[in-house]
Amino acid sequence: MAVPQHVPVLLEQGLTFLNVRPGGVVVDATLGLGGHSAAIARRLGGRGKLIAFDRDAQAMELAKAKLAALAEELGSEMPAVEFVARPFSEIAEVVAPGRWMVCWRISE
Repeated sequence: MAVPQHVPVLLEQGLTFLNVRPGGVVVDATLGLGGHSAAIARRLGGRGKLIAFDRDAQAMELAKAKLAALAEELGSEMPAVEFVARPFSEIAEVVAPGRWMVCWRISE
């Protein structure tokens, strides 16, 4: 079976808008196949944290594989990644209120 290919749309514009900084915490509320999250992870660096939501189990597994490969590449510069197999509508139940974060939702 072929692995689905996905090209993230408006990637650079999204990263610019988010103003991702090394060591920050970012929530990707629609992980999908992990294209945006991979780019975010590169900018967060080893002190950062990425919290990735998706309710699609198959997409989550593909994104986990993509980010695991990125972790191999980045080594200690890979941020911590927390995968949350829930819809983004439940974000308040997972992410503690009062913490600084960037939330990003992309509708396709």
